[in-house]
Parts: sequence; structure tokens; C-alpha cells
Amino acid sequence: MLASISWRLLIVAAASLAILFGLGYFRIIVLPVIAALFITNFLSPPVHWLRAHKFPSLIATVAVMLSSIFIVAGALTVLGPPIADEFSDLEESFAEGIGRVTQWLAEGPLAISESQIEGYMERATTGLTGSTGRIAGTVAAGALRAAELLVELVVTLVLVFFFLKDGPKLIDWFKKHTPQHRRTDVDEISRRAWGTLGGYIRGIAIIAFVDAILIAIALAVIGVPLIPALALLTFIGGFFPIVGALAAGFVATLVALVSNGPLDAVLVAGSILLIQQIEGNILQPVLMARAVHLHPVVILLSLTAGAALFGVVGAFLAVPIAAVAATTGNYLRSLDSTTAA
Repeated sequence: MLASISWRLLIVAAASLAILFGLGYFRIIVLPVIAALFITNFLSPPVHWLRAHKFPSLIATVAVMLSSIFIVAGALTVLGPPIADEFSDLEESFAEGIGRVTQWLAEGPLAISESQIEGYMERATTGLTGSTGRIAGTVAAGALRAAELLVELVVTLVLVFFFLKDGPKLIDWFKKHTPQHRRTDVDEISRRAWGTLGGYIRGIAIIAFVDAILIAIALAVIGVPLIPALALLTFIGGFFPIVGALAAGFVATLVALVSNGPLDAVLVAGSILLIQQIEGNILQPVLMARAVHLHPVVILLSLTAGAALFGVVGAFLAVPIAAVAATTGNYLRSLDSTTAA
């Protein structure tokens, strides 16, 4: 019995690894498709609105895509330089904060020896050096990677265009090539998955925005500098559940420690914990009702797998993909229950 279960687990693990490596190998195809689905879900409401007001599908799609590109480019042009300057100061404050924490570990009540601290720092430096070496290797092959990025970007934009313009036709085509007795299931799965994806994207964006506003208010009241950069960091971190909030909060606390002292650092840390409680107990249940609620372990494993396969972009896409997969699994399980009954 145990041997049978062990072999099944080994087969499942091997199949999972094969799928992950396969996705990583075909990243130049997989990543644009996934990114295009995300962008399409985000841009589809204004396209539908224009269609409802008698605009042809082609004009509605082109208008929404061009407007989105101009808005993003304008925002980067206007906000990019001042935010970049603040992030430069933020980097200096972060480094100084790490130095103070290291000094406290050596001289404070924990009394960690300097040799231990140096050992930990050496390990971190070694890891960073290894990462830098890999990055340098990537830069050395920069022409190839730049070409890949250009291809991925072009493919993504083309896919977004056709998904927005011919989305319903593509779904109908797919259903026609599905066995007759499975077409209802395909339609229901696609509808639920699309709804989950849209609910997650809109919900997480609103939550990240509210978190950024609340942390900006808290920092302003406490008197911590670099508010725009820290608020933007909090907003970006909101798209990486659990990990992003912890990282952004840690940086904000270190900046408060450097600029204002230990008391304000404690106040910032307390404010972040309060904001996280508001998010977890109020915002998440209300705004993420349409998305599947995932266990923290599933979220962390998804983030790790996504980052390993596709880097930062993969970490960003991993959790909503897991939510869509969970929605699909729930529906298939309900089919099995119905069939068994």
C-alpha cells in the first residue's frame, strides 16, 4: 500500500517537474500568452463599453490600446524622473538602516558576535555576487536577450489586439473543436476562469492602491521622508501577496529608523501591521470575493515557482494563475461529485 502511494507521488512529482521545466523552456511563447490574457482582462471592459455604444470592434480595440499606451508613457514621462531620484535616496537610507541594524545586533541585548554577523553578511554577499555573475553573463549575451524581449513584447501586443477584437470568436472556435458532450463544460470553465482572473486583477489593484494611500498617510503623520517612493513601493509590493507587503514594510521601517529614530520606526511598523489587518479583514473579503482564496502555503509556493521560471514577471503572474487553476479544479471536482451522485 505504502509502496503504491509512494510510486504515485513520484510519478506526480516527476510530471509536475516536467511541466514546469517545459514552461520554462518555452517561455518565449508561454509568457506572452499569459501576459496577454492579463492585459486583455484589464482592458476588456472599456472595449465592451465602446462596442455597446455602436463602435466597430476594430476601432474600439485600437482606441483602447492606443489610449492605454499613451497613458502609461505619459505617466512614466511625468513621474519617472522625480520617483527615480527618490528611489536613489531610498537606496541610501536602506543601506544605512541595514548598517544600524547590524550594529544593534552586535552591541544590543542579543550580543551576536561580529564574526557571526560577518559570516551572515559574507553568505549574503556571496549569493549576491553569484547573482551578479549570472546577471553579467546575461548582459554578455545581451543582444540575444534583447531580441527575445522584443519578440515577447511584440507577440504580447499582437495577442492582446486579437484577444480584445476576436475574443468571443476564438472561444467559439475552440468549442467547435471540442467534443460535443464537453462543450458546456469548456464554456463554463472559461467563464469561471475569466471571472476569477478579472476579479483578482481588479481586486488586487484596488487593495494595493488603498495600502499605498494608507501608508502614505501614516508616514506623513509620523513625519517620515521619501513618502512617494515608499508609497509606490507599497503599491508594487501589493501585487506580490505576503512577500511584497513584508518587503515594503521592512524598507519603510528602516527609512524611519534612519531618518527619525527607533520610536518612529516602531510607529511605522505598527502602522503597517494595522494596515495589513485592515486589508486582511476588510478589503480582502469584500474586493476579492470573486477570486479564489488560496492558502498562504499555496501562495508562497506559487510565487517561488513563478520567480524560478520567469523572474519578477513570473512571480507577479503566479498567484492569479494559481487562483484560476483552483477555480478550474473546483469545477471539475463538482462534476465528479455530480457524476458520482
